[in-house]
Amino acid sequence: MLALSVAACSHAPAQLADAVSVRVAAVRVAPFQAQAELAGNVEAARSVAIGSVVAGRIDSVDVRAGDRVRAGDTIAQVDAAAYAALYEQQRSGSDAAAANASVASAQLDAARARMRLAEVTAARMRGLYVQGAISSQDEDQAQSDAFAARAALDQAQAGVRAARGTLAAAGSGAQAAGVALGEATIRAPFDGVITSRAVEPGAVVGPGSTVATLQDESDFEMIVAMSNASAAGLSAGTPLVVSVDELGDARVAGRIRAVVPEANPALRSVLLKISIAPHPGLIAGMYARVTLPGTRREELAIPTSALVTRAGQSGVFVARDGRAEFVPVEPGAIEHGLVAVRGTLRPGDVVVESGLERVTEGASLAIDRP
Repeated sequence: MLALSVAACSHAPAQLADAVSVRVAAVRVAPFQAQAELAGNVEAARSVAIGSVVAGRIDSVDVRAGDRVRAGDTIAQVDAAAYAALYEQQRSGSDAAAANASVASAQLDAARARMRLAEVTAARMRGLYVQGAISSQDEDQAQSDAFAARAALDQAQAGVRAARGTLAAAGSGAQAAGVALGEATIRAPFDGVITSRAVEPGAVVGPGSTVATLQDESDFEMIVAMSNASAAGLSAGTPLVVSVDELGDARVAGRIRAVVPEANPALRSVLLKISIAPHPGLIAGMYARVTLPGTRREELAIPTSALVTRAGQSGVFVARDGRAEFVPVEPGAIEHGLVAVRGTLRPGDVVVESGLERVTEGASLAIDRP
């Protein structure tokens, strides 16, 4: 009996000496911001197929895929010889019409002068006739001359109107021919990068034929679908952070551009358009993720320092009867030094939050009291 007592007394201090000194914290309920992560591809907000407006043979193509261009840069050139000839013809016709209009205007001025003279003469002759100084035949001739002068004026005015109409038509024809001549040079509508080249020199194109495609590198976006319920409270202008995996998980500033209802109301969903700020290396087609804010909700919470990974499993060491017991958990949102967890933990459970590098399953614990 004495030997057993001595052995027992000598074993207890040995266990105490092997205990791992740790601090602990109680599992509790805390509010967390509910979040949703959505994923999609980065897209250029502006992407256009640059087409030819006029028909003809392609003389040259000045860009290749990957080239960066500025607004107004030449993309390709359509053979402009026929358009140039038509423009010169229309411009010559316009010049001739302008000259005819000038002649008609001069004729109108002369007709006005003759009419004024005829009217003055007719009035004077009328007075002389009343005085008996001239015969009725002379007075009739003066009135006839005035009438003829008025008719000539009317004719001159009609000639001016016709000449001006011809000039307007000729001017429109010359303008249209000039536009067609200008459209033979196909230009970039905005700054961007050429993503494809659709034709080669010698190809014959018609109006609407695609020559190249252009993307705007200064304005990216991602478009994701989500339910109406999840989108509640989201509005244009809300700032977000976009993570781009192919840029080393770079975090890029984003902002909700628009919340667009789906065309089919039965889907009860919306399209969220998120603008993405320019970032070095960012190009269309990259995979991106965005975390959306939501409502606050109550979750089981532990200090972030209590969360460990053992054999690839996230979990915590719970202090039970003076020993460590590993309990798997699923971590969630992190706020203010706390992490939301799901699993078999219960409020009031005590988890180890320090000394974890020496804690193993079943280890004896010596809890430091504050």
